[in-house]
Amino acid sequence: MGSLKHLRYLDLFGCYKLEALPESISELCSLQTLNLEICTNLTKLPKDMKKLINLRHIKLDIWFGCEYVMPSGIRHLTNLQTLSELTVGKDTTEASVVELERLNLLKGTLNIRNLHNVTDAMDAQRANLKEKQNLHNLELHWMSSKFASCFPFLEKISIAHCPKLISIPTVFPFLKELNVDYSNLTTISSIVNKALTTLTTICVSSAPELIFLPQGLLLNNNLLESLEIRDCPKFQGFFTNNEEEENKEELQIEIYDPHFISSSSLVRLKIHDCPELSFLPDLRHLRSLESLCIQGCQGLKSSLDGLRCLNSLQEIKIGWFSEELNIFPTVSINEAEEEEEGTNIQHYYFISLKSLTIDGGTKNKCLPEYLQYLTTLQYLKLKNVEELVDLPEWLGNLSSLKYLSIFQGSHATPNCTTYDV
Repeated sequence: MGSLKHLRYLDLFGCYKLEALPESISELCSLQTLNLEICTNLTKLPKDMKKLINLRHIKLDIWFGCEYVMPSGIRHLTNLQTLSELTVGKDTTEASVVELERLNLLKGTLNIRNLHNVTDAMDAQRANLKEKQNLHNLELHWMSSKFASCFPFLEKISIAHCPKLISIPTVFPFLKELNVDYSNLTTISSIVNKALTTLTTICVSSAPELIFLPQGLLLNNNLLESLEIRDCPKFQGFFTNNEEEENKEELQIEIYDPHFISSSSLVRLKIHDCPELSFLPDLRHLRSLESLCIQGCQGLKSSLDGLRCLNSLQEIKIGWFSEELNIFPTVSINEAEEEEEGTNIQHYYFISLKSLTIDGGTKNKCLPEYLQYLTTLQYLKLKNVEELVDLPEWLGNLSSLKYLSIFQGSHATPNCTTYDV
């Protein structure tokens, strides 16, 4: 076939008995389109395909029980616009994901298979998928999930800036850390819906379509130490089960429980810039919690109930809630409770707290009196508390305080006051 120097279009659609292409196809220097769809027995492509520098379209598909070998060198086919399938090989004679680095004209659909053959994280980065702006559908395939031993020791997954990623394996028997940043909601759901019980760290950020996280993510997980959700403009809370949404009304009434969160091992909880979050989960079960950050949740209307139960809490950062909510972490204890507990109020509030940051959103003109009993407090920062008019003398009771910073207190602190004590 190498003598067909002017051949531009080669259509072998449906040649189901074809097992290999002749090497001479690599000599077709004018070839622009190669259609190999429904070639169900095809297992080998010409090893010198890199010579087809005018090639614009390679149409392939994978059929059950049959998988071709893509030769190395397709990185030289920089005019490629269609590459429907790329199978990652095991050695240097076969294609790697790095082959995609310069193929920035690709458009439409791209399926990348056998990603379990990628052993170097830098290779995945060099694939440069973010520059392929005309891809509308990206599918990533590892070995079938029934072969869970593909990832028997995988402990960390980070997915960043992959808004078109829609498929990922979900069997990770020892996964500890999951980070998802600016990626498709389907990716998050496909992992967390498995109610992984080995996770210690979860961070979801910049997920514009995320509304709920399934409750199953936190059920039966006594290892989860850190949960962070930030920059998710539609996030509202957690499902009460793993059922899929059938209709919006049913979801709100039967499935969604705004107060749910259950992880006795949780040490760090951060919810940041989630303006649709209106209710906080019940925090009383988080007896191991040491750090709490709730900021930029302008729709938040529920108070920080339950904080007084958290004797391990060392750091609080709160701010920018609903105008209806008093931002100071008020807690209440009546006389009957005090008598029953047999304790003084001085020893009841935030007994381990070392750092408190309050940023904006409060209409208080003075600081709540219980702050004077935070004798373990070392760091106190008040920002954008524009109604504050008085700093009480009892601030001197904070004997452990090392850093005090106050911004925009209207009268007592006209601009900014910072003290290192």
